[in-house]
Amino acid sequence: MKHHFSSLFNRPEHNYKPIDGVRALAILLVIVGHVFTIQSPWFDGAYNLPYWLRHDYGVDMFFVISGFLIGSILFKEYTKNGRIGFAQFYIRRFLRLMPVYILVLLMGLYFMENWFTQLPEGGLPMIGDATLLGETSNSGNIWTNILYINNFLPVDAQYLIWTWSLAIEEQFYIIIPGLLALILAFSKKRMPFFLLLLFISCVIRFIVVYQYNLFPENLWNVNVFDASGMNFMKVSFSVLYDDLYTRYGGLLIGVMGAYVNLYQKERVMAFMQQKFAVFLFLISLVLFFGIFVEIDYFYFKAKAAALGVAMNELTALTFWEKIVWGITVALNRNLFSTVTMFIILFCFYNTGRMGVLTNRFLSLPVFYPIAQLSYSSYLLHWMFMFWMFPSTLEPLSQWLPSEGWVFFVNGVLGCLMTFAGAILLYVFVERPCMEYRKSDQVARLITFFNVGSRKISNA
Repeated sequence: MKHHFSSLFNRPEHNYKPIDGVRALAILLVIVGHVFTIQSPWFDGAYNLPYWLRHDYGVDMFFVISGFLIGSILFKEYTKNGRIGFAQFYIRRFLRLMPVYILVLLMGLYFMENWFTQLPEGGLPMIGDATLLGETSNSGNIWTNILYINNFLPVDAQYLIWTWSLAIEEQFYIIIPGLLALILAFSKKRMPFFLLLLFISCVIRFIVVYQYNLFPENLWNVNVFDASGMNFMKVSFSVLYDDLYTRYGGLLIGVMGAYVNLYQKERVMAFMQQKFAVFLFLISLVLFFGIFVEIDYFYFKAKAAALGVAMNELTALTFWEKIVWGITVALNRNLFSTVTMFIILFCFYNTGRMGVLTNRFLSLPVFYPIAQLSYSSYLLHWMFMFWMFPSTLEPLSQWLPSEGWVFFVNGVLGCLMTFAGAILLYVFVERPCMEYRKSDQVARLITFFNVGSRKISNA
């Protein structure tokens, strides 16, 4: 256990240090954003999520990192062995992700049920002006989480709603090894194929917006419902936000970054020393923070305010406004993911002042343990905060001078509880299972499946 705990702070030499920084910032962004969301039933509008805290983009950052790391593993194996070992890949993924996930799913049977009994009357966490949760914990649907198909359900029927992103990643992991094996074996022009898949991702998002009428007059009006009676915010989450076919772009961009980092490394290194690369880096920073604070939606936000969206008087967009809106929704997440990947590569290879300073910041030692705890803390944070916030609200209200202090201290305690729980999961479950992947038993299991697959192939 001492060894497992110390591994939180001992960063291996081969580690991608800037990626630790991006991963740490992503999980902090997500958790802090959810502090606001989860506490919303007990506080008035003064404590709504700040418009500039787009914590949902933290998940896009995770997708880019996951795509890059998984792509790096698969590309390196193909370069070394001339093939991709599917058995090794899936067994190692199972041991990395599933044990902790199963434990958290079981913990949720207590924590989530307990939380729903303590809700204030009519109170559910709000995203903007709408709640995404159902009226119960939906624990009967736990089997969909075990099979990683929970994102196929409507959002208000999902158990542990925040685990939709794990389902997307696992579905991507099922597809990507075989897809890369085909591309690497039968195509010499691989990057155009990746770009085509990325373009298709944008087209799909544009089509979904039109197919389900996901326009501001519907999304930002809590009293408008689709034909099935579902609020459009829930419709958007269920068909645009948490489906693989609308969100694979970020993961694919990470894979593309891994491809150029391995197969075109010298060209990338040379390019990153040029002034034009510095210019692109600055543009990337502008786009990164611009999308983060919703500059891409500025026109529509201003239009909504002018038309009295708070009073549900938002009129429909014109034809061309709908086209612009659809293009914006189609591009913004993939563009955000692209600039995130470019910033990471710039940190890897630019030896100028900007590259060195950015690399130094993202490589700070403090980010490494946070990055190591990101998986367990992501799994736990909603659940722990759900359970804790109503329990601590009354005593904190008696001890602290104002509602603002109650909100702040409640949030800090929720974060501390989350990371304390994550440390326990990491030391006792996550890290041991990661190291077990190196055992003789796992090696024999991989060999068994590889031999079996060869026999089937020969037959």
